[in-house]
Amino acid sequence: MGFGLLFIGYSFLVTIPYMGIDVLPNFVGFAIMIYALRKLVNHGENFRRARFVLYFLTIWGVGITGMEIASALYNSYCSCCYDESCYDIGFAATHLGGMRVAHFAGMAAMHYFLLMGMHRLAVDVGVAKIARKSKRNMYFSVGFLGAQVVLMTTFAIQQFGAPLWFTSLNLILWTAMLLMNSVQIFSCYMWICYEGDEDMEKKPKNVERSYEREKK
Repeated sequence: MGFGLLFIGYSFLVTIPYMGIDVLPNFVGFAIMIYALRKLVNHGENFRRARFVLYFLTIWGVGITGMEIASALYNSYCSCCYDESCYDIGFAATHLGGMRVAHFAGMAAMHYFLLMGMHRLAVDVGVAKIARKSKRNMYFSVGFLGAQVVLMTTFAIQQFGAPLWFTSLNLILWTAMLLMNSVQIFSCYMWICYEGDEDMEKKPKNVERSYEREKK
C-alpha cells in the first residue's frame, strides 16, 4: 500500500550534519513520501492532505538545503580568507532560521494529516492498537513541532541562541519523535492492508467491533 516507501522516505528526516549541511536532505525524503502516498490517497482524505503539504515541504526543503550550503561556504570563506565583507554577506546565516520556522510549521501539519490518516485506516481494518498509537504519536509530534515554531520565534532564542541544555533536550525529543513514528509506519507496513493488496494475506477480523470501540 506504500508504507514501505513511506518508511524509507521518513528515514531521511534524521539529521546528520556536516559543516552545517544536512547529509540526508529532508526534501529527498519528502519527495519519496509523495510517491509513496500515491496509493494511500485512495484510502483517506488525510493522506491526500498530507501529500499536498509534502509538495510545499519538498520545495521549501530545496531552499533550506541551498541556504545551508551558502551558509557553509560563507563560514568557510570568512574563516580562511577573512576580510571586511564578512560583515555584509551573511544573508544565508541570517535568514536560515526564518525558513526553518515555516519548515517546522509545515512538518507539524504533515504529521497531523499523516498520523490521523494512519489512525483512520487502522480503525477501518480493525487494528485498534495501531490506531491508538497513531493518535498518540500525532499529539506528541504536533505538540513538539508546534513548540519549535513558538520557541524559534521568541526574541531570546533569536538574539542569544538556545542554551546547551535546551539544545540537548530538543535533540532527544526530536530523535524520540522520529523513532516513534518510524516504528508506527513500519507497523502499518506489516499489519495494515485491504484485501487484494500484496502486503498482507487477509484483512483483520472484527472491524465493526474495533470501529465502535474507537468511536467511544
